[in-house]
Amino acid sequence: GVIKGVDFNLGCPQKCALDGCFGGFLAENKPELAVECVVAMKKTIDGFRTDSANPTTLPVLSCKIRLLEEKGKTLEFAQALQQAG
Repeated sequence: GVIKGVDFNLGCPQKCALDGCFGGFLAENKPELAVECVVAMKKTIDGFRTDSANPTTLPVLSCKIRLLEEKGKTLEFAQALQQAG
């Protein structure tokens, strides 16, 4: 199969996400690490070809986030993720 996209889930509110500091808890507690993850994923995607007949076809990278407590912080975080990849 062909990978069409990669969705980085930064919105999971489950206890397992809290325990492992991923999902929404990564976004809230370590947003700079989330941005570093996006940089790494984008770098990997850019080096990955999904269709050898068409080497320009790459998976789309998206990030699912939750609203943070402050609207401004949500916008800053979303913009940082966008700039990262």
